[in-house]
Amino acid sequence: MLPVALLASGLVLLTRWLGGEDCRSLLQEKTAGVLNAEAVLAPLDWQWFGVSSPRLSATGHGESALRRMEASGLQALLRPTSILRGFWGVKEITLEQLELRIGSPGKAAKPRAVTPAPAAQALPKWLPSLVLVDVIRGKKTDLFIDYDPVTISLLGTALEARPVEAETRFVLRGGRFGLSRYPDFDLTLGTAQARLSEQGLSVTGADFSGRGGGEIRAKGRFPTDGTPSTVDGTWENIPVAVLLPHLSDQISGKLSGSGTMSFGPGERRSGKGTIRGDGVVLDRIPALEKLAALTGLEQYRHLPVQTFRACFEIRDQVTEWRDLELESPGLLKLTGDVSTLLDGSLRGALHLGITTRIVNMIPFARELLGLEGRDGYIWCREPIILRGTLTHPTENFSASLAALAAAGAEGIVRESVRAGLEILGISVGSTNAPLPGGTTNPLSSPEPPPAAPSATVKPLREGAVASPEPISNSPK
Repeated sequence: MLPVALLASGLVLLTRWLGGEDCRSLLQEKTAGVLNAEAVLAPLDWQWFGVSSPRLSATGHGESALRRMEASGLQALLRPTSILRGFWGVKEITLEQLELRIGSPGKAAKPRAVTPAPAAQALPKWLPSLVLVDVIRGKKTDLFIDYDPVTISLLGTALEARPVEAETRFVLRGGRFGLSRYPDFDLTLGTAQARLSEQGLSVTGADFSGRGGGEIRAKGRFPTDGTPSTVDGTWENIPVAVLLPHLSDQISGKLSGSGTMSFGPGERRSGKGTIRGDGVVLDRIPALEKLAALTGLEQYRHLPVQTFRACFEIRDQVTEWRDLELESPGLLKLTGDVSTLLDGSLRGALHLGITTRIVNMIPFARELLGLEGRDGYIWCREPIILRGTLTHPTENFSASLAALAAAGAEGIVRESVRAGLEILGISVGSTNAPLPGGTTNPLSSPEPPPAAPSATVKPLREGAVASPEPISNSPK
């Protein structure tokens, strides 16, 4: 009877202590110590083999990587037999809603003022003090990682965390991934694995998918000691509208490539990589629109690009796009270098080459554009100069084409192209006849009789130095 009486007394004392304020205050203190934060735990509701609480909030101290945590709908499932083994065993902690924001240490917001909780009494000596948690699950989690000046967000993901020795291992499934600097950048997470420790956050692997298909795989490290963070990634068949949304009206197709990037406090960043395009088509580019009107070749309005590739290197606020190559067989080829800045500024120089057969159909082309032959193309001697911004770029090539058309020679050019196509055996009445190089291009309906040129080549060339004309967005 004595052991039974002692056990019954112990259960009564345990139940009374667990349901009291001392237990809640003690758990609040322990949580604050683990998170290195100011923590507030709502009153507890003890159930058979479990406990629940409507809310837990925490604000990190200056030296903590945790900035803020807000959780609701907490439920903990206990292992009763663990008490007999000298510790509190928690089988699972479930959070219905969780918002978690982490960042570099020393940059956390000042903890908000909270009403001090009553001082917790010491844990009764007859109760275990060690708590072991198997797994923590956040059913719907919004995660924010602040590394100035960029905030990485993952909204609506399912989080699973397992404390293992001196670190916590995470698995995240689903959710929308975004970057504060690029609000139109929108990806869906497949699965990500990460580890969080005193040294920082390490993402060992993550895969994403974009709207319209494609895959991105990445890994990275975000230290808490102030050293630069690094991200390595590869992407395959990602639509242009996902990676370069501000160019989606002028460029369609899919992009692939790989790169490495590191970034530190402020605007310090560096990186390098390569990018290539598949099934790329250029639409509504003003310079190409003028070229289509001048030659009658409608393909310049919707230019299919077989080769699209470049290397990029990032240094702080500048991104250098080098060895840029864009080729539409049978029509034209562009090569050169372009620089973009974080503020959207654009500058660069591109070299334009037009196939020999097309150039030979255009009167005055060599004299007007200063063309010279090389690598199967006739190249302009003067590069196309890009200036302005990504949203409002300018170039100096349209002026040359406009000067030729304004001189009254457009009809001669179109008629010469028509005659050249007929010599090659291409029907001028078809809108889908193949051009040299395998592309399809038509001259549509017959043109009115050409007007005689009203100016000589020399005045035309002088008129080609007009100020740059705004164009539509060009590849970044």
